[in-house]
Amino acid sequence: MAYSDLKGLAVSTSSSAALHAYERGLDLFFRWRGGAMDALNAAVKADPRFVLAHCARALIAWRSWATNARSSPTSSRHRLHHWR
Repeated sequence: MAYSDLKGLAVSTSSSAALHAYERGLDLFFRWRGGAMDALNAAVKADPRFVLAHCARALIAWRSWATNARSSPTSSRHRLHHWR
């Protein structure tokens, strides 16, 4: 069975559990709530071939890393600024 997300767009999973967990993860992420990565991990566990869930996890991991790098006094940008 083909599924669609909340916007009506087709998704690459045939698992309702994976789709539900994916949508929950995105909802938590967009509302700045905890647990987004756990929900997306559950989506990947329910359907390891669900590409959108993998992409969303990568986005959240990158955002977390970028936020931490910007706030860290030892970030590469900070080091470049003081190097000049």
